[in-house]
Parts: sequence; structure tokens; C-alpha cells
Amino acid sequence: MDNLRRFRIKYRLNETDLSLLLANMEVEYFTKNAHLIEEGRCNNNLYLIEEGVLRCHGTIEGQDNTWWFILPGDITFSSWGYVNGGRSHMSIEAMTDVKAYVISKETLNMLYESSLRMANLGRRLIEQYCLQYDESMLNYEKPTASERYENLLKQYPRILQEVPLQYIASYLRITPQSLSRIRAEIRKK
Repeated sequence: MDNLRRFRIKYRLNETDLSLLLANMEVEYFTKNAHLIEEGRCNNNLYLIEEGVLRCHGTIEGQDNTWWFILPGDITFSSWGYVNGGRSHMSIEAMTDVKAYVISKETLNMLYESSLRMANLGRRLIEQYCLQYDESMLNYEKPTASERYENLLKQYPRILQEVPLQYIASYLRITPQSLSRIRAEIRKK
């Protein structure tokens, strides 16, 4: 329930609005390595993560790239599926077992039309998603892998316990061997 509280605070929802939203969502469970959203497929659902850690990733020139991580209290969706019903250009994969609340775009739109407070929630969802995307892009601008790694640990303190190092290395745009060297250097400090 703390994760739902985190969501409520982040998106400035009162208890009544959160209850209304949850009443229109279904609970789904995903096992580790399952995909909530698959690259190349249509998906217009929005997921509110209560438990578990996920990664957003996609393939560029045959290489699997991790773009960001999704934690409890966060939302995730395919912007291509959500905005225009198109095929997703990314995948969302469970790194651990996941409990999520799921709502379709159609049901969410009905909620938006039901009240100004719910419509404002939709605006805040998109705003936060834009910030998450910008944060991901700014991480790519960090000049050193060590700085990117330290930023990752600040953003996601438990990440090393829940995500395989190969995906962390992918997120940092380095090899697993380089990640091992960086971790060893930081431990020496």
C-alpha cells in the first residue's frame, strides 16, 4: 500500500480519486521475465506498478538497449499504443515478479471525461512520463560511465539487488566487464 501512497502523492490525487481509479482497474500479476508490453505489438493499456521492478528496452541495430527502469508506485505504458493505437517501439519486461493495476485507454478516457480532477490526472501522467523520458535522455549525456552509474544508484538504490548486471550495463551503455571495473573502483573509495 505504501507504493500506492507514493503514486497518489506523485500525481497529487486525493484518496477518493485514487479509489475511483483503482475501482476501474484490474489487478494483473506478471512473472519474472514476462513482458507487459512487447516491441512490435499494439498495447493501449496503462499499468500502475504496485510491486516489482521492470525495465523498458528495445532493439536498435540488433542490439538490446535498456532505456529506463520502472519501480513500484510508477506508471508505464506504450506511448505509441496509448496515443494512437500503434505498435510499440519498446518492450516493458518484468525483472522480478510484478503486481500491477491495469486500465485500458478507453476506460481511462471515460474517467477523464467524468471529472476535471481525473482529466488533470491524465495531464499529470503525461507530464511525468515526459520527465522520465527526459531523465533517460539526460543520462545519455553524462560524460562518464562512472557518473551514469552513480546517478543510477541515486535514482534506483535497490536496483543491484533486483536487476541482472547485464541490463544495468546496457542502461549505462557499457559492457558488463566495464561495469565490474567501475563497481570495484567505487568500492575502493
